[in-house]
Amino acid sequence: MEILEQKQNEINLSIPSKHGMEVIAAKLSENLSLFKGFEQKKIEQIKMAIIEACINAFEHGSDSKEKVVKVDFLLCEDKIEVTVTDTGKGFDVSKIKKHALSSPLKEKSKRGWGIQLIHKIMDEVEITSSSKGTIIKMSKFK
Repeated sequence: MEILEQKQNEINLSIPSKHGMEVIAAKLSENLSLFKGFEQKKIEQIKMAIIEACINAFEHGSDSKEKVVKVDFLLCEDKIEVTVTDTGKGFDVSKIKKHALSSPLKEKSKRGWGIQLIHKIMDEVEITSSSKGTIIKMSKFK
């Protein structure tokens, strides 16, 4: 695990692509959000989104030799921006299945809920994916 501070408002975290390591990124986000004065409900939403994004990266983005997921935080005046990057084979973002959030247990497929949850609880979400990996950029406003 490597933590580098490049700018006063940017923190970069590199974690091994192993289940359980997402908790480290979530804990760091909690501390940064508290530092920036976020309310507890929003902090929990940021943590959940990071956990979901990291788990997806571990599962789908660990095809490369690196086996590392990068979690970058940008602390702005009115928001926190988090970018989760993997170096996997990527996927077609347009094929993300939309589920009925009202009845998750009734759905036949139990896949694809993480990305939908991220969209629901974060204020801004942008996903880009290519053969070189996937980037999930998400923001939460105060």
